[in-house]
Amino acid sequence: MAQNSDKIQEKFTSDEWNVLCCSPISIFCLIAGSDGNIDKKEFLAFAKMILGLKHYDHELIKSVYAGTVDNIEEKFNIVIKNF
Repeated sequence: MAQNSDKIQEKFTSDEWNVLCCSPISIFCLIAGSDGNIDKKEFLAFAKMILGLKHYDHELIKSVYAGTVDNIEEKFNIVIKNF
């Protein structure tokens, strides 16, 4: 997987890849936070879903979600800061 992931990631600039990897978090925050609060249950459901996508059968999606999980706390901070 790492080799395919590297090939996919090479097709994007660093900034583009970062945006792609932050996108699932941005979407989660927009939907879960639409009521003004993201509770623990919503966050745990998101974490479970995103970790389960490592078995997805599409290399780009697997690579993006792997990138999302990598340093996820930092990515959440970036997303929250930009909202």
